[in-house]
Amino acid sequence: MVMNTKHHRENWLEGSGGVSDLNTNSNEWTELWHIKVSSKLKVFLWRLAQHSIPSMDVLHRRNMSTTRRCALYGCDDSWRHALLECTMSRCI
Repeated sequence: MVMNTKHHRENWLEGSGGVSDLNTNSNEWTELWHIKVSSKLKVFLWRLAQHSIPSMDVLHRRNMSTTRRCALYGCDDSWRHALLECTMSRCI
């Protein structure tokens, strides 16, 4: 999948700022599955785009957690926090 900028990738992951055309969305998913990377990475990217990575906000929304807060830092947890903003993930 060809992503031109960081902003475009973030919009795609957030599900905003994109084209709502079904053919375009279908083409993006087809391109994702044809990337030459491991299948685990493809599934991870798909789950990330579908907002199904088990961050605390997702678990809370599914009634699997009583809080949506990060266990380490106490701020709202999301895919963005877990992968980009969390001090622990930055260290890794």
